[in-house]
Amino acid sequence: MIILTNKKMKKMKKNVGMAWLLAACLTLGATSLTSCLGSNEDNQVKITKEEVQLAFAKVKGKHTGKLIYPQREMKSATDRTDTLDISWSLTTDSTMVIHNFPVKALAENVTNTDLKKLLLTAPDQDLKCYIGFYSVSPVAFVIQPTRLTYQLDDHGKSKKYEVAFYYNIPGSMGVYNEKEGQANMTMQIVQAVILEQGQEKEVFRQGIPLILSEKKKK
Repeated sequence: MIILTNKKMKKMKKNVGMAWLLAACLTLGATSLTSCLGSNEDNQVKITKEEVQLAFAKVKGKHTGKLIYPQREMKSATDRTDTLDISWSLTTDSTMVIHNFPVKALAENVTNTDLKKLLLTAPDQDLKCYIGFYSVSPVAFVIQPTRLTYQLDDHGKSKKYEVAFYYNIPGSMGVYNEKEGQANMTMQIVQAVILEQGQEKEVFRQGIPLILSEKKKK
């Protein structure tokens, strides 16, 4: 059994990030594409503390929208994703909480049947993320999710399961913009691995993109 160490995560993260960065940018529209492509680690934009506060002021508070995630078994060639209602809050200029992250989305692409069934018994729980603003117009920020941890009963034995996400990758980010009376926020995080008792149970080497989208009139 191979453990997905921090060293291996760093080795894999760049390819994973760039693969899903394009998917995220396509959902944002042409006005944000340049910002997306400029958000990689080699070209990270620096903004002042004052600009960080300006960016945060535009997005702080609670948001509601849709969680878009890929289906393991596609319904059709044109229907490759499913959606669930979700909400999130930007609580400070460096932290965000995704409320009651649906286990259903995390389990959808698990290939281990027993693990998938067990994970589906877990309660939804909040996912804390660290964020860092790097653009004011449009507002853009990187996202570093923490892990989701569950204590589950596996055939009478209590075990610790964790869902981890790729971090410090270009594809883990959020963008908010306003245009023609409409405000759009799109964020993406990328599911990386499921651990059982600290040991790798299932690894998503290409990453599972999880997109959060909010569209509302201003």
